[in-house]
Amino acid sequence: MIITEINSSISSRLSDTFRSFRDQIRRSLGRLDGEETFAYSIYFVPDDAGWPDAPGYDDDLYNDFYLQSAGTAEAMVIELKRKDIDGETRQYAVGRPAPADQSDMVEVHYADSTLTVPPSEVFTADEATDIYYQYFQNQTIPEDLTLRELDLS
Repeated sequence: MIITEINSSISSRLSDTFRSFRDQIRRSLGRLDGEETFAYSIYFVPDDAGWPDAPGYDDDLYNDFYLQSAGTAEAMVIELKRKDIDGETRQYAVGRPAPADQSDMVEVHYADSTLTVPPSEVFTADEATDIYYQYFQNQTIPEDLTLRELDLS
Protein backbone atom coordinates (compact mmCIF):
# COMPACT_ATOMS: atom_id res chain seq x y z
CA MET A 1 0.00 0.00 0.00
CA ILE A 2 1.05 3.59 -0.51
CA ILE A 3 0.96 5.96 2.45
CA THR A 4 0.66 9.71 1.90
CA GLU A 5 1.81 12.41 4.28
CA ILE A 6 0.93 16.07 4.40
CA ASN A 7 3.44 18.40 6.09
CA SER A 8 5.28 15.32 7.46
CA SER A 9 2.59 14.91 10.09
CA ILE A 10 -0.78 13.80 8.69
CA SER A 11 -0.65 10.25 7.28
CA SER A 12 -3.25 8.25 5.41
CA ARG A 13 -3.46 5.35 3.03
CA LEU A 14 -3.76 6.42 -0.62
CA SER A 15 -7.26 5.41 -1.57
CA ASP A 16 -9.37 5.33 -4.71
CA THR A 17 -12.69 5.34 -2.84
CA PHE A 18 -13.86 8.74 -4.09
CA ARG A 19 -11.58 9.32 -7.10
CA SER A 20 -8.93 7.37 -8.98
CA PHE A 21 -5.47 7.06 -7.46
CA ARG A 22 -4.10 9.43 -10.10
CA ASP A 23 -6.84 12.00 -9.43
CA GLN A 24 -6.30 11.71 -5.67
CA ILE A 25 -2.57 12.37 -6.11
CA ARG A 26 -3.38 15.36 -8.36
CA ARG A 27 -5.85 16.71 -5.82
CA SER A 28 -3.33 16.46 -2.98
CA LEU A 29 -0.57 18.14 -4.98
CA GLY A 30 -3.02 20.81 -6.11
CA ARG A 31 -3.76 21.71 -2.49
CA LEU A 32 -0.17 22.75 -1.81
CA ASP A 33 -0.22 26.45 -0.96
CA GLY A 34 3.25 26.83 0.52
CA GLU A 35 1.88 27.91 3.89
CA GLU A 36 -0.74 25.74 5.59
CA THR A 37 -0.26 22.83 3.20
CA PHE A 38 3.35 22.97 2.05
CA ALA A 39 4.63 19.38 1.74
CA TYR A 40 3.38 16.09 0.31
CA SER A 41 5.06 12.69 0.27
CA ILE A 42 4.30 9.07 -0.51
CA TYR A 43 6.01 5.86 0.54
CA PHE A 44 5.36 2.14 0.27
CA VAL A 45 4.36 -0.13 3.16
CA PRO A 46 3.70 -3.86 2.59
CA ASP A 47 0.04 -4.77 3.05
CA ASP A 48 0.89 -7.28 5.79
CA ALA A 49 2.92 -4.77 7.88
CA GLY A 50 -0.12 -3.75 9.91
CA TRP A 51 -0.03 -0.05 9.15
CA PRO A 52 -0.62 2.06 11.18
CA ASP A 53 -1.14 0.52 14.60
CA ALA A 54 -0.53 -3.23 14.62
CA PRO A 55 1.57 -4.51 17.51
CA GLY A 56 5.20 -4.21 16.52
CA TYR A 57 4.54 -1.92 13.55
CA ASP A 58 7.31 0.67 13.20
CA ASP A 59 6.83 3.42 10.61
CA ASP A 60 10.60 4.00 10.59
CA LEU A 61 11.03 0.63 8.85
CA TYR A 62 9.18 1.94 5.78
CA ASN A 63 9.14 5.72 5.57
CA ASP A 64 12.86 6.13 4.87
CA PHE A 65 12.37 5.71 1.10
CA TYR A 66 9.94 8.14 -0.49
CA LEU A 67 8.99 10.73 -3.07
CA GLN A 68 8.28 14.13 -1.55
CA SER A 69 7.47 17.67 -2.61
CA ALA A 70 7.53 21.07 -1.01
CA GLY A 71 6.16 24.36 -2.28
CA THR A 72 2.93 25.32 -3.99
CA ALA A 73 0.78 23.80 -6.71
CA GLU A 74 2.31 26.32 -9.11
CA ALA A 75 5.97 25.81 -8.09
CA MET A 76 7.23 22.80 -6.16
CA VAL A 77 10.40 20.78 -5.85
CA ILE A 78 10.42 16.98 -5.84
CA GLU A 79 12.90 14.81 -3.95
CA LEU A 80 13.45 11.07 -4.14
CA LYS A 81 15.09 9.06 -1.38
CA ARG A 82 16.03 5.51 -2.28
CA LYS A 83 18.52 2.73 -1.81
CA ASP A 84 20.77 2.57 -4.85
CA ILE A 85 22.19 -0.55 -6.50
CA ASP A 86 25.36 -0.25 -4.41
CA GLY A 87 23.24 -0.55 -1.24
CA GLU A 88 23.74 3.07 -0.22
CA THR A 89 20.78 5.31 0.64
CA ARG A 90 20.78 8.62 -1.21
CA GLN A 91 18.42 11.57 -1.57
CA TYR A 92 18.04 13.36 -4.89
CA ALA A 93 16.44 16.46 -6.34
CA VAL A 94 14.32 15.44 -9.32
CA GLY A 95 14.54 17.52 -12.47
CA ARG A 96 14.18 17.64 -16.21
CA PRO A 97 17.16 17.57 -18.56
CA ALA A 98 18.48 21.11 -18.33
CA PRO A 99 19.75 23.48 -20.97
CA ALA A 100 23.43 24.36 -20.69
CA ASP A 101 22.66 27.80 -19.24
CA GLN A 102 20.78 27.53 -15.95
CA SER A 103 21.96 30.82 -14.52
CA ASP A 104 18.44 31.99 -13.66
CA MET A 105 17.46 30.35 -10.40
CA VAL A 106 13.92 30.02 -9.01
CA GLU A 107 12.84 30.48 -5.41
CA VAL A 108 10.38 27.90 -4.11
CA HIS A 109 8.69 28.91 -0.86
CA TYR A 110 7.28 26.49 1.70
CA ALA A 111 6.38 27.02 5.35
CA ASP A 112 9.03 29.45 6.65
CA SER A 113 11.70 28.30 4.19
CA THR A 114 12.87 29.08 0.69
CA LEU A 115 14.79 26.82 -1.68
CA THR A 116 16.69 28.30 -4.60
CA VAL A 117 16.88 25.79 -7.45
CA PRO A 118 17.36 25.73 -11.22
CA PRO A 119 14.15 26.04 -13.27
CA SER A 120 14.56 22.45 -14.47
CA GLU A 121 13.82 21.30 -10.88
CA VAL A 122 10.55 23.22 -10.48
CA PHE A 123 7.25 21.49 -11.25
CA THR A 124 3.57 22.34 -11.25
CA ALA A 125 1.02 20.03 -9.64
CA ASP A 126 0.03 18.73 -13.10
CA GLU A 127 3.63 17.89 -13.99
CA ALA A 128 4.32 16.33 -10.59
CA THR A 129 1.22 14.14 -10.84
CA ASP A 130 2.76 12.11 -13.67
CA ILE A 131 5.91 11.54 -11.61
CA TYR A 132 4.00 10.59 -8.47
CA TYR A 133 1.65 8.30 -10.33
CA GLN A 134 4.55 6.32 -11.79
CA TYR A 135 6.13 6.14 -8.32
CA PHE A 136 2.79 4.92 -6.97
CA GLN A 137 2.71 2.16 -9.60
CA ASN A 138 6.25 0.81 -9.24
CA GLN A 139 8.40 2.97 -6.91
CA THR A 140 10.36 4.46 -9.83
CA ILE A 141 10.28 7.80 -11.59
CA PRO A 142 10.15 8.39 -15.36
CA GLU A 143 13.48 7.60 -17.03
CA ASP A 144 13.61 10.94 -18.85
CA LEU A 145 14.05 12.81 -15.55
CA THR A 146 17.39 13.67 -14.00
CA LEU A 147 18.57 13.20 -10.43
CA ARG A 148 20.92 15.54 -8.59
CA GLU A 149 22.28 14.02 -5.39
CA LEU A 150 21.67 16.19 -2.33
CA ASP A 151 24.33 16.60 0.31
CA LEU A 152 22.36 16.56 3.55
CA SER A 153 25.36 16.36 5.88
